[in-house]
Amino acid sequence: MVDTFRKLHPYEKKFTRSNDQVKSRIDYIWVSKSLGQGLISCEITDSDIITNSDHAILSANMITGIRKKSRTLACDKRLKGKK
Repeated sequence: MVDTFRKLHPYEKKFTRSNDQVKSRIDYIWVSKSLGQGLISCEITDSDIITNSDHAILSANMITGIRKKSRTLACDKRLKGKK
């Protein structure tokens, strides 16, 4: 498993939870090694103004190679009107 933030920021000290006494990084996004190869970015954003929480927002972007499968025109015609 790959820690997405640490892979892209190996030496940066950022925290996902903080209060007056403690700062720690307890929120993670873990991905498999193969998904980690497509990692584009991972950021920790302060959320105290947005959510009034002591946890930060952790977000990751990656290329997965997974594509949305589209239906054929014939399949759309068959399914038209069915729910």
